[in-house]
Amino acid sequence: MTAQKRTLRHLLICAYTLLIYAGLFATALIKANGNTYDGAHSLIYLIYALPILSAVGGILSYKLTERLLVPAVLQLVTGYVVCPLLLLLVYEWGIDFGEDVTHIFVAAPIAAVIFVIFSCIAKLVHMLWKKHKPCKTDE
Repeated sequence: MTAQKRTLRHLLICAYTLLIYAGLFATALIKANGNTYDGAHSLIYLIYALPILSAVGGILSYKLTERLLVPAVLQLVTGYVVCPLLLLLVYEWGIDFGEDVTHIFVAAPIAAVIFVIFSCIAKLVHMLWKKHKPCKTDE
């Protein structure tokens, strides 16, 4: 794999991670705009959507890079660096998230762990598939 393809794949992992956190920001914005459901949007996102999106991200990251550590580090760095910077930008716009802001700091490590777990599962399935793949016979 060329360096350009590797860089593009790493950027895709970062973009997917940003999309995961964009959903969390969207749920916080729903509450900030006056639709108060006692944080139900954020909790539904954290309980249902975040694990599913992280699992899909873990599988895709392994399929893109065929590595475990690099995609997980990219995902964690993206979560802990970019998301707080976005929060600062949103605060500059004057939007008050209230306590939903803390969910992003809880979601980043949870998503990273799920990312790694499903990357490992994808690697295991890939290795088992290669091992038990039927041999092609000449007919």
